[in-house]
Amino acid sequence: MELNDLFGLAGKRVVVTGAGSGMGRSAARLLVDLGADVYATVRRHPLDFAVAREIPSELGSKEGLDALLDELPSSIDALFVCHGISNAPGMTNGLEVQLTNFLSFRYLTEALLPRMNEESSVTFISSNGGWEWRERAAACLELFETDGWEGALAWYESHPELTNDGYVFAKQCQNAYVHAKVHDPAFVERHVRINAIAPGLTRTGLTDDFN
Repeated sequence: MELNDLFGLAGKRVVVTGAGSGMGRSAARLLVDLGADVYATVRRHPLDFAVAREIPSELGSKEGLDALLDELPSSIDALFVCHGISNAPGMTNGLEVQLTNFLSFRYLTEALLPRMNEESSVTFISSNGGWEWRERAAACLELFETDGWEGALAWYESHPELTNDGYVFAKQCQNAYVHAKVHDPAFVERHVRINAIAPGLTRTGLTDDFN
């Protein structure tokens, strides 16, 4: 039996963010091999394999996310949110990491949820860097309850001790968000699954940035 016989995705519309490198690229390539129509966002690295649509995107700002939303299809079968940046000194600051590595995840997921088909899925590529998310769950929930992009920005401004903990707090928020939403009626009533994958240390395009 072939892999496609078990997990074939022929004709399924799949969105993959961060497809230009690392785990996002690997996910996009596997999904293409499984027959999916992949809508892939890229930033620094164009793809070297064919997808349904390759979309250059800046995912750390509301304007960039809204521009991406305009490019995506009206019905989606799976969303893989894989993009991210490091918090390497001199390259990024804590707020930039929070906006790219978590707030954009929330914004995209909630904006695209009305387009998700019945029995579709949302998957975050998180990290074991967010392993101790339970210790910060109360703070994460406060952030989740803020009103939209501007409300979250105000929350970050008032919590510099968490905002400045760039990569780790963003990954903790990803994990806590999935935990908070997995039984949310907005997902459950439409049979939309949401999961997080939290791999350990893996050499990707971010490895050199961290080093």
